[in-house]
Amino acid sequence: LLNAGFSSGKAPWEFEVSSSNGAAATWSVNDGIADVQISRPGTKGWHITLQQGVSLTAGSTYEFSVRMKSSGIRGAIMQGKPGSGTSLGEWQQVSLGTSWSTHSLTFRAPSSRTYEIVLRLGGDRKSVQVDWARVVGEGGDSSPVPPPPSPSPSPSPSPTPIDPSSSQRLLNAGFSSGKAPWELVVR
Repeated sequence: LLNAGFSSGKAPWEFEVSSSNGAAATWSVNDGIADVQISRPGTKGWHITLQQGVSLTAGSTYEFSVRMKSSGIRGAIMQGKPGSGTSLGEWQQVSLGTSWSTHSLTFRAPSSRTYEIVLRLGGDRKSVQVDWARVVGEGGDSSPVPPPPSPSPSPSPSPTPIDPSSSQRLLNAGFSSGKAPWELVVR
Protein backbone atom coordinates (compact mmCIF):
# COMPACT_ATOMS: atom_id res chain seq x y z
CA LEU A 1 0.00 0.00 0.00
CA LEU A 2 1.17 3.53 -0.68
CA ASN A 3 1.31 5.93 2.26
CA ALA A 4 0.59 2.99 4.59
CA GLY A 5 1.39 5.01 7.71
CA PHE A 6 -0.44 8.19 6.60
CA SER A 7 2.84 10.12 6.92
CA SER A 8 2.10 11.91 3.61
CA GLY A 9 -1.48 12.90 4.42
CA LYS A 10 -4.53 11.34 2.75
CA ALA A 11 -3.48 10.42 -0.81
CA PRO A 12 -3.87 7.84 -2.30
CA TRP A 13 -6.43 6.67 0.27
CA GLU A 14 -10.08 7.13 -0.71
CA PHE A 15 -12.84 7.92 1.77
CA GLU A 16 -16.42 7.20 0.76
CA VAL A 17 -19.61 8.07 2.62
CA SER A 18 -23.01 6.92 1.36
CA SER A 19 -25.10 9.96 2.26
CA SER A 20 -28.03 8.50 0.31
CA ASN A 21 -28.12 5.78 3.00
CA GLY A 22 -28.11 8.31 5.84
CA ALA A 23 -24.38 8.24 6.60
CA ALA A 24 -22.30 11.33 7.44
CA ALA A 25 -18.62 11.32 8.39
CA THR A 26 -15.39 13.23 7.90
CA TRP A 27 -11.77 12.23 8.05
CA SER A 28 -8.48 13.93 8.66
CA VAL A 29 -4.85 12.90 9.01
CA ASN A 30 -2.72 14.30 11.84
CA ASP A 31 0.73 13.09 12.89
CA GLY A 32 0.44 9.93 10.77
CA ILE A 33 -2.96 8.91 12.12
CA ALA A 34 -6.13 8.79 10.03
CA ASP A 35 -9.05 9.93 12.18
CA VAL A 36 -12.59 9.08 11.01
CA GLN A 37 -15.28 11.07 12.82
CA ILE A 38 -18.77 9.60 12.32
CA SER A 39 -21.81 11.79 12.94
CA ARG A 40 -24.39 9.49 11.27
CA PRO A 41 -23.22 5.89 10.79
CA GLY A 42 -25.73 4.66 8.21
CA THR A 43 -26.92 1.09 8.78
CA LYS A 44 -24.25 -1.00 7.02
CA GLY A 45 -20.46 -1.16 7.16
CA TRP A 46 -20.14 -0.15 3.50
CA HIS A 47 -21.92 3.16 4.17
CA ILE A 48 -18.54 4.56 5.35
CA THR A 49 -15.28 3.18 3.90
CA LEU A 50 -11.58 3.96 3.82
CA GLN A 51 -9.85 2.17 0.95
CA GLN A 52 -7.00 1.95 -1.52
CA GLY A 53 -6.46 0.02 -4.75
CA VAL A 54 -3.45 -2.28 -5.10
CA SER A 55 -2.34 -4.54 -8.00
CA LEU A 56 -2.20 -8.23 -7.07
CA THR A 57 -1.06 -11.34 -8.96
CA ALA A 58 -3.33 -14.31 -9.68
CA GLY A 59 -2.78 -17.32 -7.43
CA SER A 60 -0.70 -15.44 -4.87
CA THR A 61 -1.63 -15.24 -1.21
CA TYR A 62 -1.65 -11.86 0.50
CA GLU A 63 -1.98 -10.62 4.05
CA PHE A 64 -3.74 -7.32 4.70
CA SER A 65 -2.80 -5.98 8.16
CA VAL A 66 -4.05 -2.83 9.84
CA ARG A 67 -3.72 -1.22 13.27
CA MET A 68 -6.79 0.61 14.54
CA LYS A 69 -8.56 1.82 17.65
CA SER A 70 -11.91 3.42 18.38
CA SER A 71 -13.51 5.84 20.80
CA GLY A 72 -15.40 2.84 22.24
CA ILE A 73 -16.10 -0.85 21.67
CA ARG A 74 -17.29 -1.41 18.10
CA GLY A 75 -16.84 -3.62 15.08
CA ALA A 76 -15.34 -2.98 11.66
CA ILE A 77 -14.86 -5.06 8.53
CA MET A 78 -11.54 -5.61 6.72
CA GLN A 79 -11.95 -6.55 3.09
CA GLY A 80 -9.85 -7.47 0.04
CA LYS A 81 -12.10 -7.42 -3.03
CA PRO A 82 -11.52 -7.54 -6.76
CA GLY A 83 -11.98 -4.14 -8.42
CA SER A 84 -14.70 -1.68 -7.55
CA GLY A 85 -17.60 -4.04 -8.30
CA THR A 86 -20.07 -5.50 -5.85
CA SER A 87 -18.13 -8.74 -5.23
CA LEU A 88 -17.45 -9.19 -1.52
CA GLY A 89 -14.10 -10.91 -2.08
CA GLU A 90 -12.52 -11.94 1.23
CA TRP A 91 -13.57 -10.17 4.41
CA GLN A 92 -13.37 -10.42 8.16
CA GLN A 93 -15.25 -8.79 11.04
CA VAL A 94 -12.90 -7.37 13.70
CA SER A 95 -13.52 -5.87 17.14
CA LEU A 96 -12.05 -2.51 18.08
CA GLY A 97 -11.53 -0.97 21.49
CA THR A 98 -9.89 2.13 22.89
CA SER A 99 -6.34 0.70 22.66
CA TRP A 100 -4.37 0.12 19.46
CA SER A 101 -4.80 -3.41 18.08
CA THR A 102 -3.48 -5.04 14.90
CA HIS A 103 -5.78 -7.16 12.71
CA SER A 104 -4.93 -9.32 9.70
CA LEU A 105 -6.84 -10.83 6.79
CA THR A 106 -5.20 -13.45 4.56
CA PHE A 107 -6.63 -14.01 1.09
CA ARG A 108 -5.69 -15.48 -2.31
CA ALA A 109 -6.03 -13.38 -5.46
CA PRO A 110 -8.03 -15.43 -8.03
CA SER A 111 -6.95 -13.15 -10.89
CA SER A 112 -4.30 -10.55 -11.67
CA ARG A 113 -5.98 -7.19 -11.30
CA THR A 114 -6.43 -4.21 -9.02
CA TYR A 115 -7.99 -5.13 -5.71
CA GLU A 116 -9.62 -2.73 -3.27
CA ILE A 117 -8.24 -2.98 0.23
CA VAL A 118 -11.19 -1.73 2.28
CA LEU A 119 -12.03 -0.82 5.86
CA ARG A 120 -15.81 -0.77 6.30
CA LEU A 121 -16.55 1.59 9.17
CA GLY A 122 -20.26 2.40 8.86
CA GLY A 123 -23.05 1.11 11.07
CA ASP A 124 -21.61 2.50 14.33
CA ARG A 125 -21.24 6.11 15.51
CA LYS A 126 -17.94 5.61 17.40
CA SER A 127 -14.92 7.25 15.76
CA VAL A 128 -12.06 5.16 14.37
CA GLN A 129 -8.35 5.89 14.13
CA VAL A 130 -5.95 4.06 11.81
CA ASP A 131 -2.21 4.53 12.11
CA TRP A 132 -0.78 1.85 9.86
CA ALA A 133 -1.80 -0.65 7.15
CA ARG A 134 -0.02 -2.91 4.67
CA VAL A 135 -0.53 -5.69 2.17
CA VAL A 136 2.23 -8.29 1.94
CA GLY A 137 2.44 -11.04 -0.69
CA GLU A 138 4.17 -14.41 -0.49
CA GLY A 139 7.85 -13.80 0.18
CA GLY A 140 7.17 -10.08 0.54
CA ASP A 141 8.11 -7.54 3.16
CA SER A 142 8.80 -9.27 6.44
CA SER A 143 9.84 -6.13 8.29
CA PRO A 144 8.31 -5.82 11.73
CA VAL A 145 5.20 -3.78 12.29
CA PRO A 146 6.12 -0.34 13.61
CA PRO A 147 5.17 0.26 17.24
CA PRO A 148 1.83 1.96 17.91
CA PRO A 149 1.91 5.68 18.53
CA SER A 150 2.52 6.59 22.13
CA PRO A 151 0.19 9.03 23.76
CA SER A 152 1.62 12.49 24.17
CA PRO A 153 2.81 12.79 27.72
CA SER A 154 0.90 15.37 29.66
CA PRO A 155 3.07 17.76 31.54
CA SER A 156 3.08 17.15 35.24
CA PRO A 157 4.96 18.92 37.98
CA SER A 158 7.91 17.06 39.41
CA PRO A 159 7.61 16.89 43.17
CA THR A 160 10.67 17.89 45.13
CA PRO A 161 11.44 15.24 47.71
CA ILE A 162 11.76 16.43 51.28
CA ASP A 163 14.68 15.22 53.32
CA PRO A 164 13.12 13.46 56.35
CA SER A 165 15.90 14.73 58.59
CA SER A 166 15.21 18.37 57.70
CA SER A 167 12.91 20.73 59.51
CA GLN A 168 10.61 20.94 56.43
CA ARG A 169 7.80 18.77 57.73
CA LEU A 170 4.06 19.15 57.41
CA LEU A 171 2.40 20.18 60.63
CA ASN A 172 -0.43 17.91 61.75
CA ALA A 173 0.10 15.66 58.68
CA GLY A 174 -2.15 12.93 60.05
CA PHE A 175 -4.90 15.36 61.27
CA SER A 176 -4.47 13.95 64.80
CA SER A 177 -4.89 17.51 66.18
CA GLY A 178 -7.96 18.35 64.12
CA LYS A 179 -7.93 20.64 61.09
CA ALA A 180 -5.40 23.27 62.21
CA PRO A 181 -3.17 24.52 60.56
CA TRP A 182 -4.83 23.23 57.33
CA GLU A 183 -7.03 25.59 55.28
CA LEU A 184 -9.70 24.77 52.72
CA VAL A 185 -9.42 26.99 49.64
CA VAL A 186 -12.21 27.05 47.05
CA ARG A 187 -11.60 28.90 43.80
